[in-house]
Amino acid sequence: MGYPLGKAQILSDLFSSWDPIYVHGSVWKMNQAYSKLGVDLRTDMKPYSEAAEKGLLQRRPWILVSTLQSGRSAFIRNLKRDFRCSYSGILWLVLGPSYSHAMAVDHAIPLSDHCDFGELVDFG
Repeated sequence: MGYPLGKAQILSDLFSSWDPIYVHGSVWKMNQAYSKLGVDLRTDMKPYSEAAEKGLLQRRPWILVSTLQSGRSAFIRNLKRDFRCSYSGILWLVLGPSYSHAMAVDHAIPLSDHCDFGELVDFG
């Protein structure tokens, strides 16, 4: 899971060699916009809703890049129940086990889409 703009594109690129990869509808829209602007992102990733409608989720394994939400949400609870899957939360700062507990994620992965010091100096 990640924000629809920023982390979701990093995750989409990071997992781009995996097939199939599905994305939340808002992530799909942002990925399409990025692609139209010349950013090299796979354009064949299907929105989760389309994959669900076509029964593609029954074929496993797959990856879903979702929007930021708690593992306690009905959407995530249903995913875990129906597909017995693991749910990973990604934030720019993982504060330890308390983050995993607060977001009800199985795994917390630190990932930043913020620039580092060198990139700030280059920008200035």
